[in-house]
Amino acid sequence: MTVSYPESIVSILSCSRLRKYLKEAENLSPDDEIKMALRLYAWNTALSASLYGPLQALEIALRNAVDKQLTDAFGENWYDRRNVVNLNKASVEKIDKAKEENNTRDGIISDLSLGFWTPLFRNKVLWNKELHKIFFSDIPTKKQLEKKRKNLEYRLKKFKDLRNRIAHHEPIFHQDLKQDIDDILGILSWISPQKRAWVEYYSRLSDVLKMRPPDDEELKF
Repeated sequence: MTVSYPESIVSILSCSRLRKYLKEAENLSPDDEIKMALRLYAWNTALSASLYGPLQALEIALRNAVDKQLTDAFGENWYDRRNVVNLNKASVEKIDKAKEENNTRDGIISDLSLGFWTPLFRNKVLWNKELHKIFFSDIPTKKQLEKKRKNLEYRLKKFKDLRNRIAHHEPIFHQDLKQDIDDILGILSWISPQKRAWVEYYSRLSDVLKMRPPDDEELKF
C-alpha cells in the first residue's frame, strides 16, 4: 500500500533533519523526492528500533561483567576504593554523582552510564591488572593483552557512537550496520557466547535492512 504524505510533514520534521534523506533522493522529481526522503526517514527509524535490543544487551552485559570482575578483585564497594582500583578524576566524579542520587549498591551501579564504563578500557593499569580477565580464559602475553585492549577500545567507541546517534534520532541508514552488528556480537561473544547466540537469534536487523525503500512497500517502524 502506498501512502501520500503532505509537505507539511517536512516542515514538522524540519528540512535540516531531513537534509541527508533529501540528499539521498535528490535525483527524483520534487514530489517523489519528498516521498522518498520520508520513506527513508521511516526506514531509518525502523533500523534504529531494530538495534535497540542488541545495544541494550551489550551495554548491560558489559556493565555487569566489569562490575563482577572488580567486585571479585576489590570487594562489593570497589567504587569506593578509588586509589586501589586506579580510577581517574572523571570516573570518580561520575561515581560521586551516582552515589548522591542512590542509596543502594544496585542503584549506584545501574546509574553509572555507558560513559563511565567504556573509558575504563583505556585505563591500561586496570586492564592489565583485572579487566582483561573478562575476555581471556588463560594467561595472555603482553602483546595479546594490548592487541585485545585496542581492538576492544575501537569497537566500544563505534558502539557508543552508534548508540548516541540512535538516541539523538540521527541518520544511521548510510552506515555499515552489518559490520556494526557484527562488532556488537563479537564483543558479546568475548563476554558470553551464550548471550551472543541469544541476541543473534532475536535480532531483526537483517530483515529490516532488506526493507530499504523503494523495495518494500510494507515498510513499518
